[in-house]
Order: sequence, then C-alpha cells, then structure tokens
Amino acid sequence: MEPRLNISLREQSFYMNYAQRRTSDEPMKAYHLHQEYEIFYLLAGGCTYDCREEVFSVEENQLVFIPKNMVHKTSKQTGQAYERLVINFQEDLVTGQEKDLLSSLFQDHPLRMSVPIERQVQFHSIFQQLFDEYQNKDWCHDIYTRALLVQLLVESERLLHTQTERSVIKTAENKKRQLELVSRMIQFINANFAQALSLSSLALRFHMNEQSLSRLFKQVTGCGVVEYVNAVRINEAKRLLIETNLKINRIALQIGFTNHVHLWRMFNRITGRSPHAFRIEHRTS
Repeated sequence: MEPRLNISLREQSFYMNYAQRRTSDEPMKAYHLHQEYEIFYLLAGGCTYDCREEVFSVEENQLVFIPKNMVHKTSKQTGQAYERLVINFQEDLVTGQEKDLLSSLFQDHPLRMSVPIERQVQFHSIFQQLFDEYQNKDWCHDIYTRALLVQLLVESERLLHTQTERSVIKTAENKKRQLELVSRMIQFINANFAQALSLSSLALRFHMNEQSLSRLFKQVTGCGVVEYVNAVRINEAKRLLIETNLKINRIALQIGFTNHVHLWRMFNRITGRSPHAFRIEHRTS
C-alpha cells in the first residue's frame, strides 16, 4: 500500500511552528509537500528526515533546508526529549538579489548543516525574534518578519560558505593522508614481497580492516593489493631468470610464492609466456 501523502496549501506567506515534548514517540505517519520553502531547526533531541529518495538523521543544533514541492516527512527518535522550530515561507517574500540565497540554500535536494557552538546564540536570537514577531500582529509585523527572514538566510548562506571551505580543506588533508598511507604500503610490499603477504596481514600491520585497505589501495593506485604484490614478485622473477641460474621452483620460493605452479600461472598471466620461455628468450638475446 502506498504511504499517504498530504498536500498543504497555505494562504499566508510566512508560517512558523514551535514544538517541545518530553518524549517523541509518535512518528509523522504521512508524507507531505507544500509550495513553501521549509527551514527546520532542531533545538534538542534527534529525528530522521525521509524525502523518499534520501533518508538522513538530524542532530541537535542542525538546520535542514527543504525546497518547495519536495515530498518529505520526519520521524522522531523515540524516548528522547524533542524541541524544534519549523519555518515555511513563500518565494514572493524575498525579492531581487535575495532570491540568490534561495538558489544556494534550497537546491534540488535537502541541505543539512550544523550550527557551531560559537554561532548558536546568534541563530537562536534570530529564531526567537522571528517567533516573537510571528505572534505580533501590528502594522509593521510583515516588514520586520521579512527583514529577520532575510537575515536568517544571509547568516545561513555565510555558514554554508564557511563549512564548504572547511570541507574542501578537510578533503585535501584526507587525500594527502591517504596518499601517504598507500605510499607506506607500497614501500612495505616492495621490501617484503618475499614474505607471506596477504590482505589480512597488511590490514593488521596498517591498523585497517581488509575491505577499507583494499578499497583505498585500488582507489589510489588503480590496482588491487594482491595484483600489486604479484606484479612485484613477477618483476623480481624476471630479474632472477635473466641474471641467475636458479631453478624455477627455487625462484618461486625465494620471491614469496608457495610453489612453482603458482609462479608459472602468475608469470604466464602477466607476461603472456612461461618462466622457462622467458629465460630462453632473454638468454639467447
């Protein structure tokens, strides 16, 4: 059975709702959509946003920006205190250059960002003023509400810009650490290929799980760990076949293979010829 969908059609251009509960056991049963932009701010507790195509958790002091006409619902985390603010506003409430803020904050998917502790007082103050003004119906109510909303959008855009810059820096730092880690792995393999190397032994040495190590190594080098180990061993086998008179089964053991059959199979796969044929070819040349 398809989940229920509620359509919300409000006449007012600005709507604000505050909710506070000791516990939050009742989930929102139906999806809903509306023609207004939505700003959700979680003051306490936790919840899950379900936009059908994307499901994500929201934590305390996080903002969520939902574009208009996007199907969504929230599910509260059971047993926790819950406090949140929701703002819905129509597009015609912002004008001119202010609309650029909508394009940045309300994309084709939900935007979630955390308000850092040093900015929380500022954001709480804006929300409080907006809520106070929402309940105040004097003649200048609409003017001040619009001004506060624009201030909220501007500060949110600045916060997004700051966090994006930090994310770029963090990504670059992570990339550098990953390259250095894989470089150490390669150096270790190059120096110890004759030992009994395995994915599990490498994972243990570099304090990673096997899946993460395998994925990182291939992401950086373009080849798998086992593939690289075999390539290093075959490269050494070539040298020994040309420069020494060691028997092939002896070479196999010396470069880390358990037997000469394994060497023959890997050598043929990588070079397209057998170790014996390779030796004859290079000895005659």
